[in-house]
Amino acid sequence: MKNKRFALAKAPFIRRADSTLSTSQMMKYFVMALVPIILFAWVKNGLLPFLEVETKNFSSVLTMLYPLFLVFIGGFTSFISEFIYFKYIKKTVNPLIETGNSFAIIPGLLLGMIVSINTPLWILIIGVLFATIIGKLLFGGFGKNVFNPALVGYLFIQTAYFGVISKNGGYLNGSEAIGLDIVSGVTPLANLTANPLGHFEQLVAPYGSLMDFFIGTIPGSLAETSALLCILAAAFLIWKKVINWRIPVIYVGTVFVLTYIIGAANGHATDLWYPTFGILSGGLMFGAVFMATEPVTSPRTPNGKILYALSLGALTILFRYKSNFPEGVATSILAMNLLVIIFDNIASRLRVNPKIKQVVSIYAIFGLVLIGISAYAITSVKPALLNYSYESSEVDYQTLNIKHTIKYGNHQMIVETDLEGEVIDVDLQGQTYLNIDEIKTSEKLVNNYKIIENYIEKAYQDDDGNYVLIIKTKGFKNELIETNVIINTEFQITSFVSDISNESYSTYNSDNDPANGWVEANGHPDKIIGEIIVAGETNLDKINPVSGATVSSKAIIKAAQLTFGYIKALKLDEAFIGESPAVKVDYVASYFDVPTMSFKYEFKIGEEEFFVLTNNAYEIQSFSNDDLDTEIIRPEVEALISSKKVRNYIVEETIEGDNLILEIKTQGYATTLTSTVTISKTSKQIISLDVNASDETYDEEYNQGWNAANGHPDELIPPQIVEHQGDLSLVNPVSGATVTSNAIKKAALLANEYIEEFSELW
Repeated sequence: MKNKRFALAKAPFIRRADSTLSTSQMMKYFVMALVPIILFAWVKNGLLPFLEVETKNFSSVLTMLYPLFLVFIGGFTSFISEFIYFKYIKKTVNPLIETGNSFAIIPGLLLGMIVSINTPLWILIIGVLFATIIGKLLFGGFGKNVFNPALVGYLFIQTAYFGVISKNGGYLNGSEAIGLDIVSGVTPLANLTANPLGHFEQLVAPYGSLMDFFIGTIPGSLAETSALLCILAAAFLIWKKVINWRIPVIYVGTVFVLTYIIGAANGHATDLWYPTFGILSGGLMFGAVFMATEPVTSPRTPNGKILYALSLGALTILFRYKSNFPEGVATSILAMNLLVIIFDNIASRLRVNPKIKQVVSIYAIFGLVLIGISAYAITSVKPALLNYSYESSEVDYQTLNIKHTIKYGNHQMIVETDLEGEVIDVDLQGQTYLNIDEIKTSEKLVNNYKIIENYIEKAYQDDDGNYVLIIKTKGFKNELIETNVIINTEFQITSFVSDISNESYSTYNSDNDPANGWVEANGHPDKIIGEIIVAGETNLDKINPVSGATVSSKAIIKAAQLTFGYIKALKLDEAFIGESPAVKVDYVASYFDVPTMSFKYEFKIGEEEFFVLTNNAYEIQSFSNDDLDTEIIRPEVEALISSKKVRNYIVEETIEGDNLILEIKTQGYATTLTSTVTISKTSKQIISLDVNASDETYDEEYNQGWNAANGHPDELIPPQIVEHQGDLSLVNPVSGATVTSNAIKKAALLANEYIEEFSELW
């Protein structure tokens, strides 16, 4: 015995200590353990989709058998490639026996089991050839390869042909492609990449429950999804001493613990479902049982197996959370294959090393390296950025709330808010895995909820049974245009009045030059569009925006669209109808008040009358009774003012020597006329009146009856006004242009009122 030495570097010596089985017996049991998993893969990905009503129209018998083709073709290709190698390259005497002793079918068989169901056969064949030649034969054949051949082929396929497989359907079989509506990814691990700290409804619920993960009815590679069958296979192989329990148990346990720590550090401390999801997803179970334990490329020593398994767990977590390939198992095993000989040497030498401190220090260093890798993976995991995007908003006519359409990936949901932008309800459209709280509070979305540009502010019935709407729509420079609509009991629009006073057309084009945009000759959109709507036009595509006032026109058209939507809801008894205002303010009259040079509006509440003065921008300056200027009455007054605009008023007064110049606006037939009236301060008489009424366009479209022979009002009326300014009833309107003629006379009337009121001050 004294001449005997332990040969620590010779693999057969240690391998024999691990098992009394021959290699052929080990491989026989190995294949037996794979058979139930192969049958399950066929049932899940071939038979069931073929039998289901939703997918059978897209399936054929060949499609149904395709999972078996992948496994069979994979094994057959690797067998044939090695047979050719032994017969024509090595030129062995019995190539068939040599191929059998090399267990050539195993790499191709395994590769066929871990690819996607949508992998074309030609890609699989290329992958198997790569696995056999590069991963196995290049190193000298069976027992001499450094890397797991099947994983070498898998990594090659994923790198070279991932885009082709994705376009071909990815990892979804026919049934899953129709039945699953998954936003962030196809497989659970792809979903984890998009939502690394997602909740149960995001990570698990889209695929069913954790029981579905355990059984294997989830998307994934062909034969790796069933954790149940992998566990049963592991128990069988451990019982038969084909594999050692240390690698699969410690590997899976390490992933479980590290995943739990990641979850606990980010709000999942009490949620065991999170680490359970981690070990039941992807190819972890299959890889731990059939790949990591491969006898040629895994450690032989007990402690080496432990170090190997711990390292696999740490690397898998690192690759899952930090790489572009969410799986991590294949990459981890291939990386650790390189270090197998180091693990065995360290473990075996330390086992007989009498220096305890040295042993402890080496294991401590190894432990610190693993802790460092794990800590980096754990601390780098951050919540995924929300992939929500804001699409559009529309009014809910039943509540007058706003319904916002939000998208998450390809999925759509509805968020309902009030007019202040406060979230009332979130309709996930059946996708329970999305987080309602995230949708309610996301900074990316909340600002959009509060930007409400087109809405119905009020809807009620007045004393006559008419439906009254107050609509706000976005005009020019983000100003809101208010439109007051009255709908009778026959659902006809009897009044449609928009307030565009804040649009300030004069400031757009102070020179009134058509080249600079809108001019008064184009007409005001509130008048033109309002009249078209009241006339009964319901096809909004036929209403053209006023040239130079496109934004304002479209805002008014949008108010019409909301009105039509409300009418439709009314007819279906699905429209909101609020209570009439508690205080009913009735309009009496409005006009330009010369003494105050303001617009004067007369109202009454019941029998009590009062008046309100505004500037020419229709902004309230004062109430005749301050007690009536309340939060209840003022909004009603403002609404009436916006619908009853003063169209005839003195814009400004200037003095030029002994003359006073008044600029006066009056409402003509199609446009607002601007008259310049010159008054002598000495004689207190109108010297001249100049007005341009050419934009009134007196043709048959506007003023039937007028013809050029009658003359233009802007030429005929002013001389009459100067001559008969003491009695303007003597001024005769131009036939066929009465409205325009009277508008010019109205300017003279305002000038006379001004003379009477202020002449004593001159």
